[in-house]
Amino acid sequence: TMGRHGLFVVVLCAAVAKLCASQSGVCYFLASQLSSQAYYTQTSYTYYYSCGLFGWSRCSSTGYSSTLQYRSVTTYAARFACCSGYSQIGATETCVEINECALNGGLGPCEQVCTNTAGSFYCSCQAGYTLSSNGYNCQDTNECSSNGGLGPCQQLCSNTPGSFYCSCLPGYLLRNDSLTCDRDECHYNEGHGPCEQNCTNTDGSYYCNCTPGYVLVTDNRNCLGPPSELVLVAFNSTALRAGWLPPTVDPNDGTLLYYGAVCSSAIPEGSGVQYTLDIEEAQGTLLTALSPYTHYHCCVWVVTSKASGPSICQSTRTYEDVPYSPPESVTTVARNSTELDVLWSPPLLSNGPITGYNVYVELLDGGTATREEVVDAQVLTLGHLVPHQTVGVRVSANTSVGEGPLSSLVQGTTLVGAPIYPPRDLSVYDDSITPQGTTIAWKIPLHHDSIVVNYYQVDLWEEQFGTPHVTFNLPGNMTSYSFEILQEYCTYQCMVAAGNSMYGLGPSSSINFTTLEAIPSGPPLGLSGELLSSTSYRLFWNPPAPIDRNGVVRSYFISCSPLEGGKAFSYSLIESNITLMELHPFYTYQCRVAAVTTGMGPYTAKYEFKMSPAAPSSPAQNISFVPINSTSILVAWGPPSLNAQNGVILFYVVVLSVSESRAVLNYTVVRTSVMVGPLLPYYTYTCSVGVFTAGGGTFADPITIQSSQGVPSGVPRNITANSTSPYDVMLSWQPPLPEERNGVIVDYTILFGQSPDSERRTLSSQDTSVSLHSLASRTTYRYSIAAGTSAGMGPFSDFQQVTTLEEAVNISLSQSTYSTYELAGHVEVCARLLIEVLDKSVHVILSTEPGTATDGVNFISLHNHDFHFSPGMHRDETLCVNMTVLDDGIVEEDEEFYAFLSTDDPSVELKEPFRAAITIINSNHVSVSLKDSIYYTTKATGYTQICALLMEGVLGKIVHINLAINDTGNESLAGVLGVGYSLRSHQLSFQQGQKKNSSTCTNITLSKDGPAIHREEFSVYFQSNDASVLLTQPSVATVVVTDQDYVVVVFARHEYLTSEGVGHVQVCVMVSAGHVERPTQVYISTEDMSATGGTEYTPLHSYPLLFTQGHQENDSLCITIGIQRNNRTTGTQSFGVLLLDTTGVVERAVIRIEDIDFMEIGFENASYVVSEAAVVPLCVKIYSGQLATELALTLQSYDESANGGVDYFLVNQSVTFNRGHTSGDTECVHLTVRHDSVKALANKTFAIGLSQLSEDVPVHYVHGRVTVIITYEAGLSNEEASMVPVATGVVGALVLATTIAIIVIVVIIKRRKSSKKFLMVSSEAATPTTDTSCFVGTNSGEGDSPLSCEDSVPSSTVQHNDTDALIASTAM
Repeated sequence: TMGRHGLFVVVLCAAVAKLCASQSGVCYFLASQLSSQAYYTQTSYTYYYSCGLFGWSRCSSTGYSSTLQYRSVTTYAARFACCSGYSQIGATETCVEINECALNGGLGPCEQVCTNTAGSFYCSCQAGYTLSSNGYNCQDTNECSSNGGLGPCQQLCSNTPGSFYCSCLPGYLLRNDSLTCDRDECHYNEGHGPCEQNCTNTDGSYYCNCTPGYVLVTDNRNCLGPPSELVLVAFNSTALRAGWLPPTVDPNDGTLLYYGAVCSSAIPEGSGVQYTLDIEEAQGTLLTALSPYTHYHCCVWVVTSKASGPSICQSTRTYEDVPYSPPESVTTVARNSTELDVLWSPPLLSNGPITGYNVYVELLDGGTATREEVVDAQVLTLGHLVPHQTVGVRVSANTSVGEGPLSSLVQGTTLVGAPIYPPRDLSVYDDSITPQGTTIAWKIPLHHDSIVVNYYQVDLWEEQFGTPHVTFNLPGNMTSYSFEILQEYCTYQCMVAAGNSMYGLGPSSSINFTTLEAIPSGPPLGLSGELLSSTSYRLFWNPPAPIDRNGVVRSYFISCSPLEGGKAFSYSLIESNITLMELHPFYTYQCRVAAVTTGMGPYTAKYEFKMSPAAPSSPAQNISFVPINSTSILVAWGPPSLNAQNGVILFYVVVLSVSESRAVLNYTVVRTSVMVGPLLPYYTYTCSVGVFTAGGGTFADPITIQSSQGVPSGVPRNITANSTSPYDVMLSWQPPLPEERNGVIVDYTILFGQSPDSERRTLSSQDTSVSLHSLASRTTYRYSIAAGTSAGMGPFSDFQQVTTLEEAVNISLSQSTYSTYELAGHVEVCARLLIEVLDKSVHVILSTEPGTATDGVNFISLHNHDFHFSPGMHRDETLCVNMTVLDDGIVEEDEEFYAFLSTDDPSVELKEPFRAAITIINSNHVSVSLKDSIYYTTKATGYTQICALLMEGVLGKIVHINLAINDTGNESLAGVLGVGYSLRSHQLSFQQGQKKNSSTCTNITLSKDGPAIHREEFSVYFQSNDASVLLTQPSVATVVVTDQDYVVVVFARHEYLTSEGVGHVQVCVMVSAGHVERPTQVYISTEDMSATGGTEYTPLHSYPLLFTQGHQENDSLCITIGIQRNNRTTGTQSFGVLLLDTTGVVERAVIRIEDIDFMEIGFENASYVVSEAAVVPLCVKIYSGQLATELALTLQSYDESANGGVDYFLVNQSVTFNRGHTSGDTECVHLTVRHDSVKALANKTFAIGLSQLSEDVPVHYVHGRVTVIITYEAGLSNEEASMVPVATGVVGALVLATTIAIIVIVVIIKRRKSSKKFLMVSSEAATPTTDTSCFVGTNSGEGDSPLSCEDSVPSSTVQHNDTDALIASTAM
């Protein structure tokens, strides 16, 4: 029994629980009163939520064994809250559950598995794990911990996270239950166990097996294999030869008993011929009792006491044999009375492919038997028999081996019938053939005596025209027949057969014949046509109907005539169409056509057509005009003639245009006159009148009309002004626009002056340019121009301005290279003025930079040394300064430093060269040679001058050289007979400061000392006691003394090339030998060759050229011959030039004149010899011709063999000659040869050639290809290093240290691959250089330029590397 208050609490809690359940986690604190006491108890177990008894507390879940149900609850008050595990949605009284497992990838706060519940969650673990005490983490379950560490396993247990696995001891295998173990009998012997080959373990046992091709013997452990390398070949048609290698049989396989074999003609094995073979027969045995030409599959196996082994098999075929049986089913069938067919089937046993058959025929009436061969067939037709004839037949078959047996005899008989032969010699009588008939004839058949011919059947038909087939019979006694009323020119086939009234017809004879041609009986069909143009019409037709042609249509005849009157015309042609040309427009024509075979057939009906209209064939006639005023003209004309109108004239068109290009006025009228206008004053118009029909129009030749002049309405255009110099301005312009000129421009007025307040000057010019001179430099001028006609001057242009140039002062160094010696103590460097007159003071600055001159020599550097040029100085005046060079006593190779100009004066422009290399020659030796190796003089002259030439450097001291005479060994020619000699001075002196290529001279006095002879010689040579003087070649010279003046004059060239465009050619003669001592005169004349048609020249008749005293070898005199163009012919012309003296013609030269302008261009030299690290100027020269346009040439290396120790490149790849360049002009580029770190082993060469960028100017190349030789650079060898002397003592140590330093510097410089020089050293064993090569080096002496082929190079000079020479001198 429950008390009253207890019942209230239960009821209240039940109400709260129902509310919480209905609100999804909502808790209410309620004060309620039951409205009814009715209730009942339900036995279901239910959870509900309770909010607590006092105040607001978290909801908690409480379970009761029963739930008090109630019907109604009266609620007095309630407060809202969400139970634990729920959250409120905003300010509503709605709660939603919180899914605690949604975080951490679905794990929530759990480690492995999270399960969400209403208002809460719980954690769990995966299989093999248990939940820890904290309710979140999982611990691994060790399944192996029980059973003494074996867990559920029989032998070994291994625990893994969340699981375990079992394993077995060696020699055991895990069973399928993964828990227990079985013994493995196969685990030893590399997995074979007790088996020979394969061992398979089973649960509680094992078994052995063999690899494919082997069988298990009776012990169930060992394996027996087959024989190997079976060879099977045919022996004959019934046997095969077999051989093989025995198998490997050990004692475990049993005792080898014998071999078994089988050969079967079918696979699989098992059927066929069985063999038992001895052991010894393994090397070869015959397998017999086989069938011929049969494919057998043979197998061999071994049999032991324990097993029958596997077999090895091969296949092959036995040889062929003759057929074993004859052909089958031999029969005969009579075809007719003269032919019999023999038929058969192949033999049953052929023993090979049948190659043919033999048919033996026996004549039973006693005739001779015959044999017929048949290939690829099983039937033979016997012919040429007679009716009712019986024959016997036998047949045999052949293989490639031979013939088989004969079949049994079979008989056959021909039929009884008609004649067996056709009529003989069926022919046509040639002279009987006509267009509609012919006669045929024949002879009776053969064997007509055995068969009676009662009649002949004649068949005649043709397929060309579809004539019905005609068949008729003739009596047997007729042997000819005449046909009549046949089709003309038709081919017939006629057949004649002999017949017997009882047995029928025999074979027929056939003949073809064609009737003769005739003229067509019908006209061509389908004559029609089409209009092509107003003057051409195409007719086409088809031939006559085949039945009407009566022959071959060889041509067609067309006849046409115009209905308007005129000459009819006709054509004959082969084609079935024709295009009629040159018809009259708008005319009507009638034409008809006939076909021609042996003659012309009938015409077609007349075909009529009309031509379309065309433009009139002549223009309007008698066009005239009358100027009405300055803006109007009346133009009148007449229509073309009637025949020329080519249709109905519809209208006339009058067109007025300017310069026949742009239409200005256009009139279309039906009358024959029109007033044109308005026109512009003094405008030239072309007026043309056109006549138009429906076929087009024709315009008359235009006539020209012009209005009177007016004042220009426009100004000159495109006015430009250029200051061509500080004192000159060039004005240029174009006339006003044509429509603004209003007449002929006769002059221009120019206003030209300075500022608006300055005085202006007015110039008048009829040209469109004018040069204004004597202006002030740096001055602004204003100018304006107006054009004028005969009617007056037009408006002036707007004023424009031009400022004259400021005169630039051009200054450069006097040289690009300088040289000196250490002992000279100085070098002079000069700056040069390059303008005519200096009108102000300017200055430039000279500075130096060290270069390589840092070790063996010092110099006093110049920093910002001023050269001041004063007003009044003229072109080429120089300002110089001496740079001091100090000798520091250290021996070193040649070194360099550099001097360069700079300026801060904007009016000064520095020109090349503004930087110069100064070479300090370490050696103080002086190279001296004779200037010439041979001197000419005469007795009358009385002396000869001998000169010495300074070859290298700048002298730092006075040098004396002795000159001596040597006539030893040449007494007869030494001047002891006819001439004597003496030296005015035996000593030649060079003064301090003299430079390279300077010379000093002395005279040898000659006197007569005896009788005169024609030519005498003596020699002179140098001597010097100064150790610093090196005498180079030529050091000996020959003096030739002639009894009289002796000189040889020749043409400088024997062929000259020029062009009409050049307009001239220069011809030179030169002294090739001798020395002119008194005036010598020669003459030039011309002689005609081919230069008379297209080119003319200025003829010369004994034009004098005078060589005066002093002219010597290689001196020349020239004359210019003018060339004129007369445009009569083209091609190359030529004329001759003669060189004459008082005795007559000395030489001839040829002048060749090209009809087109051309240039002779090439390199100045044919080859160069250079060193590594050299910069070589390559100069291209115009040898003849003058350019009328720009010419660009490209330089390209033709071969690249210079890749061993050097490489090279061109700074500029092209040279350009401008318009006006002429003979003698040159353009240069620089070739740089550099090291490429690969040591060269010998001289290298490459070639550079010229080619044109465009073909606008014809070019003939003189030296179009130049060869460059790069000399071998020898390195410092060990032997050279060992030549350095070793000194003792203090001085010796100093010398040694200096020497070592020099060697180190030399090696460094060589590795840097610095610029190389050449020394000219005298050597009798040196190889002479050729005339077409030049030695070129860099950093040559002061005032020297790279040596060219024109310079005098002694033939015995050789080149040496300075570094090598320096090391050698140090070692000495």
